[in-house]
Amino acid sequence: NEMAVYYIAFNVKKAPFDDPLVRQAMAMAIDFDNINKVLYFDSQRVAKGILPPEMPGFDKSITGYKYDPQKAKDLLSQSRYAKNMPRIVLTYGGGSGDAPDSLTAMQSAWKDVLGIQVDLQASDYSAYLRELRRGTFQMFDAGWIADYPDPEDFLDKLFSSDSLQNEQGYQNNDVDALLKQARSESDKEKRFDLYHQAERKILDDAAIIPTFWPVIHTLVKPCVKNYPQTSMTVPKYRYIEIDPNAR
Repeated sequence: NEMAVYYIAFNVKKAPFDDPLVRQAMAMAIDFDNINKVLYFDSQRVAKGILPPEMPGFDKSITGYKYDPQKAKDLLSQSRYAKNMPRIVLTYGGGSGDAPDSLTAMQSAWKDVLGIQVDLQASDYSAYLRELRRGTFQMFDAGWIADYPDPEDFLDKLFSSDSLQNEQGYQNNDVDALLKQARSESDKEKRFDLYHQAERKILDDAAIIPTFWPVIHTLVKPCVKNYPQTSMTVPKYRYIEIDPNAR
């Protein structure tokens, strides 16, 4: 299990995602459990929140919006864009060829449940990273892998309004205050509680739609001993041994 999260991000400064009701509706329109079952044969983990289960301070009670097509329709009908939805483009990093199956499944769900057409747009990865930093995209497919095992590396880096990695332009004064307080809190439990409060607010705002906590599947022969399995960083292979008698 990788200490990472994949997600769909909304540029909250661009229409229609400056309305949280639109973001919430789109989050509730997708059945990720079914996507995992049909496309990935249940080989992945549906992300219920932002922080992955391997993260210190993980709280399984924290969840985002659950699949609820009727509620999604109701929320969209209450939004400012119910009658005048602009064109929506979801950009992803990649070259030529078809869009990833997971994105086309989401595209179909948004069309079927909400009647919203989302166009999928591939971008060369170097251009994708450049425009991501510029805040050009309206909606984009992204992911984050832990640099170090601490909630700060996810919540502060991705959602603090003063962070360069906050590429969706998200800003919530309450979240900023919680993250700032957590930076200097020395008590571990109090610090984790501050991050729990911040994660709940971020998910309530539907700043992103968490999709999957990725799982890496590796086939290892029986003769290979001490193969390292780590949730983050590059594994070290110095202790691997080959047993010539194993079958």
